[in-house]
Formats: sequence, structure tokens, C-alpha cells
Amino acid sequence: MSLKQKQMVSVGIMVAGLFPMILCVLDGNRQQLMWLGMLVFFAGMALNFLLVRCPHCGKWLGQHPSEYCRECGGKIDYQAKK
Repeated sequence: MSLKQKQMVSVGIMVAGLFPMILCVLDGNRQQLMWLGMLVFFAGMALNFLLVRCPHCGKWLGQHPSEYCRECGGKIDYQAKK
């Protein structure tokens, strides 16, 4: 799976977690939906932290990764399969 695909999966999971939370806000009686949404959202954040890492030094690339790693300066190829 490429780094770009890993980013898209983790962001997709975070977005999927937002839907139950929005439903809970619209219908105040569904506290279980809030907890479910928070659980899914934080699972997406954890996946982002675990999967979106520099292929050279292994450090987390952050929420807004750039073309080069902030820690080691290595060029990051987001399309390369690992």
C-alpha cells in the first residue's frame, strides 16, 4: 500500500466517525452514536499516526506532510508501494 493510500484510508475512517457524531447533535437522544463516532474518529487518528511515517527514518510525517521529511530531510515518494 502506498503512503498516499494509507493517508486516504486513515482520513476516510476519521470522516466516517464524524457522521455518527453529527447525527447525535441533530438528534440529542442518541448518546451511543456520539461514543461510536468518537471511537471511529480516534481509530482513524491512531491509524494515521501508525501508518503515515517517513520511509527513511520512520518518524510520523504529521497532519500536513510535505515533500520532504521534517526529521531526516529525505524525499518522500507518496506513490511508491511498500
